[in-house]
Amino acid sequence: MPGGAPRAMLAAFGIASYALQMYGICLLIAFNGNLVHYFPAIDPFLPFAVDGSAWNDSNWFGKATIHKLLGDEYGHGSDHSLLKAAMFDLLLIAVFAIPHSILPRLGVKEAMRKTIPEAAERSIYGLQAAVLLITLVALWQPIDAPVIWQAPSWAHAPLLALQAAGVAFAVSSTFAIDHFHLFGIRQALSHPLTTKHLPPPHLQTHWHYHLMRHPLAAGLVVSWFAQPVMTAGHLLLAIAFTLYQTLAIVCLEERDLHTIFGSQWDAYERRVPAFGVHAAALCPVLTRRGKGAAPSDSASEHATAARGASGVKASESGAAQRAAPVHSVSSSKKIG
Repeated sequence: MPGGAPRAMLAAFGIASYALQMYGICLLIAFNGNLVHYFPAIDPFLPFAVDGSAWNDSNWFGKATIHKLLGDEYGHGSDHSLLKAAMFDLLLIAVFAIPHSILPRLGVKEAMRKTIPEAAERSIYGLQAAVLLITLVALWQPIDAPVIWQAPSWAHAPLLALQAAGVAFAVSSTFAIDHFHLFGIRQALSHPLTTKHLPPPHLQTHWHYHLMRHPLAAGLVVSWFAQPVMTAGHLLLAIAFTLYQTLAIVCLEERDLHTIFGSQWDAYERRVPAFGVHAAALCPVLTRRGKGAAPSDSASEHATAARGASGVKASESGAAQRAAPVHSVSSSKKIG
């Protein structure tokens, strides 16, 4: 069948990329929540924790070699060893954040499309993001001292529940647009390699995006800081990712969204806050919903990011069988 083999290759690549992205997201959730400390049974599958894990003394992913370079007492000992661990962790975050912020930009995408089919674009972006995210989690150097705060025992369960709520809000926001387009698998399965351009995006504003413009980033920020015990290393992760998500959204993503949607985005931006909750969406009886009508809803899209996510980032939806795709934020996005 002419074209059958390339299309099958694209589908297989999209599925593999999606699977790795989902594993990377699961690793990040377990890492940020120190879940291996609460549920040791997950150690063979999700072994990493921001505040240390059973793998710390192993040479998995070359980690023991890095420990030797940073010093035997990394994260626990002298100010010098703490500084080396912090600088290494910031380097890991930068290695993830820089391509995650640059690759979704409109000019970069236009250049990539000269050699890469648009149907493969999201899968390629997601694959590199997943590889870099897994690398960050696997090579992270815990900095367990000093402890910035330690909640009383009665507050542990509420804080963990808040953390879980932030994760659930962030993950569910990807379904409020088009989860499978955001992570590239819809394009890989629905469009042949010969497809040069996918349908144009439409602004998506319902569900989570009726409450705020960047729900994926907002949910992640809640999960970063809702910690019963906040170590110096965990605070470094939380602050660095929050700053990265905010700067990427404000300086890069929203500029692209304005370029794509013009006055439609400007009206949405005036009506709906970036990270806070839109009061009219929560209390429609007490607020006049007729003020500043929302742009028409349609079917979906990121970027990311991580973003955004970040993150969360802008996603261009290509589901031809549904209403035209959407552009929204993710982070990734993103996880991107």
